[in-house]
Amino acid sequence: MVDIIDFIRDFGSVIDLIFILALFGILFKINKQTLSQKDAHIQLLNERIAVAEQYSVEKFANKYHSLKVFYENSIDALEIEKQEAIKNKEGKLITQIEEEIKKREEMKKRYTEIINKFNELREDIDNIDICGKYKIMGKNPGSTSYSYSGMLEINKTGEIYSLFWRMRKPDRQFRGVGLLKGNLLSVAFEGIIMGIVVYEIDNQGTIRGIWTGCNEKSFGIEEGTKI
Repeated sequence: MVDIIDFIRDFGSVIDLIFILALFGILFKINKQTLSQKDAHIQLLNERIAVAEQYSVEKFANKYHSLKVFYENSIDALEIEKQEAIKNKEGKLITQIEEEIKKREEMKKRYTEIINKFNELREDIDNIDICGKYKIMGKNPGSTSYSYSGMLEINKTGEIYSLFWRMRKPDRQFRGVGLLKGNLLSVAFEGIIMGIVVYEIDNQGTIRGIWTGCNEKSFGIEEGTKI
């Protein structure tokens, strides 16, 4: 026992140094893990935003507008070919061109109608005030049945949206920050876990979204009705 006391007296400063270094190593490891989680969270958020943008109203509207322009230009080109066929008195070719023009006119009309609907939807979305309180229910990643329910409150400051979830079963709280682009609200959230959620907004006061956490390998769903 005396030997141990003498050892501590003689080498106490060394022991303190070793303890401090060990503590520093543990804190460094924890901090490194936290930074890694944040990096994974940011990467996951960027990936989900890219997916959201891929399926946004604006993306589809631009796609259908390009198709409409294609059919317009192709019809003009066929009209030139038709005039050339008429000049050369190629009756069979004239009939084939006219049939093709008719088909493309139908496609042009179809895409024009779709674009008009997109424009109406865009106007509705621009007029939507998504701020307020929502009654929500959702499924956890990998779950086939509803796993939780609660309330969601959305507020806006400038162009940034802040979200606050209060779950009843189980009793948990989350906070998030998001950006609205078209009809999609992309949000990063944190609580007992960190993750992201992408909501699709409609003009009926409802939201539908998919969400996931940093360590998940699948996604859950969440639905909300404005109250």
